[in-house]
Amino acid sequence: MAPRLRRRTLWSTTLCSILALAASAAAQGAPLDDLTLARRWLERPAVAARLRARDAAVDATRAVPSALPTPRLALRREQAFGDDAGFTTTVAGLEADLDLSGRADLLRAAGVERAAVARAEHEAALVEGICRVRQRAITLDAADAVVGIRSAGQAELQALAAEVRRLVEGRERAAHDADRVALRVELHAQSLRDAEVDAAAARAALSALVGPVAGPVAPDPQAPPDRAAWAARAVEQHPALRALRRSAQAAAADARVADRWWVPGVGVYGAFRRDTAVEGEAAHGYEAGLTVDLPLVDRGAPARAEAVAAQQNRAAALQEAEARLRGELAAISAALDALEAAAPASRVDPAATVEGARRRYRGGVAPLAELLDTLAAVEARAEAAAAQRARRHHLRLRLACAAGLFPEPALAALVEEVSR
Repeated sequence: MAPRLRRRTLWSTTLCSILALAASAAAQGAPLDDLTLARRWLERPAVAARLRARDAAVDATRAVPSALPTPRLALRREQAFGDDAGFTTTVAGLEADLDLSGRADLLRAAGVERAAVARAEHEAALVEGICRVRQRAITLDAADAVVGIRSAGQAELQALAAEVRRLVEGRERAAHDADRVALRVELHAQSLRDAEVDAAAARAALSALVGPVAGPVAPDPQAPPDRAAWAARAVEQHPALRALRRSAQAAAADARVADRWWVPGVGVYGAFRRDTAVEGEAAHGYEAGLTVDLPLVDRGAPARAEAVAAQQNRAAALQEAEARLRGELAAISAALDALEAAAPASRVDPAATVEGARRRYRGGVAPLAELLDTLAAVEARAEAAAAQRARRHHLRLRLACAAGLFPEPALAALVEEVSR
């Protein structure tokens, strides 16, 4: 083949490769960040339907009996007979029971508390779902990092194998060098396939939550600047703890309702009356009446005992949950501190180290084993750094998810917007 034709073929192949890479990058698009993944999860039909159902449940908890009395229509007809005369009485009117105990207001207050409980539980479920999405994104990002590292290592080994074959063909190296590199290429190719399988599984797990994910993800969980203040804020604002507090207040309102057993019920009555004699004219008038219950027996004792027990149970559960949350946040924070303290800055330049080993092998100063060990050590170092980065991301996310709060303003605003 003529040199010009070879150059044209080479440039054509290179151009096609560049265009293919550009098309692949355009198809994948920009990496999906945490906010985008959270929004995609919220837009899933099943999640959207569940959120609507929870909104309906919150609205249902606000429904309380009306304080207005329910009128009853009363109709009565009387007829009397006697020796000399008789008469007929027809009465039509309305009667109603009045609530003078204030139970309706207390029931309305309990309904407000139960609505707050449902809203806090809704927010807790929302935070839990977003945390699950972010955890899978971190897992996918770590798996993709391993695939990238091993792909680069595989390309490096294949280039080394080609170079060793040329040296063997030129009788500058022994034939077993080529065999040794070929074996290392095969073993490394298997490790690359294993990493690709892990990445595919992680991608499928994330896609099951947010829909198809073809490109890379870019999880970036942030750590709160002041962890002590963050822990105190979490104890006050954690959705699950807020739900327990408001549930205890609702039980207290129920107990106050039961405490009003001694307030008597009052009924009022008013009616139009018509009296007609058997042999005479009709007379018209009215009736008005008042009834008052006599609360001689405490019929609210069972409901009051149940409400008081529920309030005490919620209070005890709240204390236990607060203590457990403080311990969990302290443990995660200590693990994060230990991880960051155990990550000293490396002073080794991997590229320079590999290039030095390659020069020594080419010059016949060092054996092939030294170059292969150097390549393996550099790759292991890169994978260790990727694993440490993933652990740091997981710990930061665990800190936020345990607190029920996201330090990222955009995610915090999203949770507030959806749970409102």
